[in-house]
Amino acid sequence: VERNIRQSEVLKSKRLAIEERCRLDAQQAKEKIWEMYQRRTLLLEQLRHQEEVFAIDTQLFEFYTTQFKEVKIPADFYLGEQRKYLDKKFALHQARLQIRMLEAEMLATAHSAPIH
Repeated sequence: VERNIRQSEVLKSKRLAIEERCRLDAQQAKEKIWEMYQRRTLLLEQLRHQEEVFAIDTQLFEFYTTQFKEVKIPADFYLGEQRKYLDKKFALHQARLQIRMLEAEMLATAHSAPIH
């Protein structure tokens, strides 16, 4: 009888330890997701700014393209501006990709987190 009581108490303490570990893991996952959410918010603000600046860059590049077609600016200047424009376009793409990757990481973390 005493052995059964001790086994029951050991099992109960193991169960409580597991539950506490799950609670702790869930809390840590929530904190990690919150941190990622805050980082995502900042990245979205930066992206909006980049998009506003890129809209101006697009207008400027269209102006340079018109000037180049009308032979009002030299080819080397135009090609330099085209390269800058494409680099900015790529940077904008990279910023969007970084946000999507962070969102995927957030979903994966949330999906694998214990529920408590």
